[in-house]
Parts: sequence; structure tokens; C-alpha cells
Amino acid sequence: MLAQCHPMPKYSYESPCWKLVPMPILYRWCGDLAHMLFKCVRAQAVWEALGIAADINFASLTDRAGSAVLEFILCDDSYRRQYSGLVELPELISTVCWFLWWQRRQFMRKEEILTPERTAPAVVALAINFVRGAQAKSTPRISRWPTFLAG
Repeated sequence: MLAQCHPMPKYSYESPCWKLVPMPILYRWCGDLAHMLFKCVRAQAVWEALGIAADINFASLTDRAGSAVLEFILCDDSYRRQYSGLVELPELISTVCWFLWWQRRQFMRKEEILTPERTAPAVVALAINFVRGAQAKSTPRISRWPTFLAG
């Protein structure tokens, strides 16, 4: 899908949107955080692959600002549920939002990025690893040089 995408010429590399060539209607939403994270074709494909597109679309109706939509998702009690095993839905959604931003950065730097179908399991693995790492209670080892007895 990204092989057909390019940054919009009007906003060049400052734009958070990737425009599919045959869809000029997206010019209107190019600088919007809500579009980049929730309404963009690529973002919608990631949410669909995760199976939570209906939740995202419902939250997107609450406000036009992306920060308000994200606040609604992270603070609303109806989103406080497990996604898979250790990961709660708000943690997963915030991780996906960060990952979409990261992929936009990679795209603008002309680096290779994952397809939406491969992005979804990568984000789930990242979120699970974070939760497991936060739960682990390890004590740091102090490595010191042995002291030699004088004499």
C-alpha cells in the first residue's frame, strides 16, 4: 500500500499524511493528528488487522481533534479491558499510535516500513514485551573489582 503513497506536495515532508494517488480529497485533512492516527487509510488497515477498528471509529466520533480522541480512548472506562493476555486496550492503542508516528517518520526518511498486516503483530509483540518488562522485578548486580588484601 505504501508503494502508492507519497507525502502531499503542498505540505511536503511536514505533513503527517500519506496520500494515495487517486484520492485528492485527503488534502483537506493532511495536517490533522486525528487523520494520521485514526482515519488515514493506512491507520484504518492497522486497526482492522488488530480487530479494534469499530472501537476506534466510535471514539473518532467524539471529537475532531486527534488529542481529544486519544484522551477519550485512554480515559473512558469502556476501553479498560484486556486485549490479549497481558495487554490492556488503552496500552495497545497508545502503542499503535506511537508506532504509526514512527512509521511516518521512517516513510519521510525514505526507509522501509512494514505493511499494515505486519505492523499489527509487531505492535502487539512490542506492547506485550513492555508489560512483561515492567512486571519483572529484578535486582541489579553490582560488579566490582575484587579488593586485594594488603600484605
